[in-house]
Amino acid sequence: MEHQRDLPQQIHASTKDIHHALNQLIVSRLPLCLPPQADSARLYALGLSNFAWMYFISERAWEEQIARTNNHGDGNTRIAQILHRAYIPALHRSARLYRDLSQLNATVSEKPEGIVQNIVTHITEVAEARPHVLLAYGWILYMALFNGGRWIRKQLAKAGPEFWGTRNFEKACLSFWHFDNSRNEDDWKRDFRARVTEAGNYLTDEEVQDVVAEAKAIFHMCKSVVLELDAISSREQQSMQLFAPQSLAAVSEPFPDMQPAKGPPALSNALLRLSIHGIAAVIVAYIWLWFMS
Repeated sequence: MEHQRDLPQQIHASTKDIHHALNQLIVSRLPLCLPPQADSARLYALGLSNFAWMYFISERAWEEQIARTNNHGDGNTRIAQILHRAYIPALHRSARLYRDLSQLNATVSEKPEGIVQNIVTHITEVAEARPHVLLAYGWILYMALFNGGRWIRKQLAKAGPEFWGTRNFEKACLSFWHFDNSRNEDDWKRDFRARVTEAGNYLTDEEVQDVVAEAKAIFHMCKSVVLELDAISSREQQSMQLFAPQSLAAVSEPFPDMQPAKGPPALSNALLRLSIHGIAAVIVAYIWLWFMS
């Protein structure tokens, strides 16, 4: 049965406090990942690769759920049909992330580490148990690009071709931040909002609560990463030691310490040996896009 509700507005209202808290947490950090504080895009690539996993895993899970619309014996067919209402393949970022990271010479390994591993496990499990919550990932991850992502894109572009290593850096290194130019970005944004709103109308009240709760969890995932990296940064500045990625493994709450699902590779340990202070700056700069919406 269809209900008239505004799921995007419910997500926004329910995450307003964590939006504000995280905005205050990171507002002073963005300049640290750009010139003159940074002299290359290595740290940007490292930071982006960590958050790329949220796109990799949620987009793959969404596609798998959509495929179930052809399997009439599957109990999740109704949810798959609901997800299909909000499905816009042109918004998917995974392929663009791969291209950007490759252009930035980001060597990859087989799996994520530390808290990112826990996040991957969480998304994989929740997408299987409550696939309707994928609407929360789509809403936050794509709308972030339409809103704060535009501002981030401008700041990154100001670094210029020398910083990015190519004159064609907008397409070669920053394609993640761009959308198919066959349509205006505002048109993509309006279309996606309308689709998510329509999809939300077919959810039960309990399912809507699940989506809103997962939206909050997404922000807490980001906060956990930022706070842990800040703590490590402080310790590393005192000891003048380089970052050891295994130190993140202790931060598991609220995600279970389990083996990650198979998925796209993370950056190699060679890049992970960069200073944690720089890493924190890059990752925080990336997270900033969530709080510009």
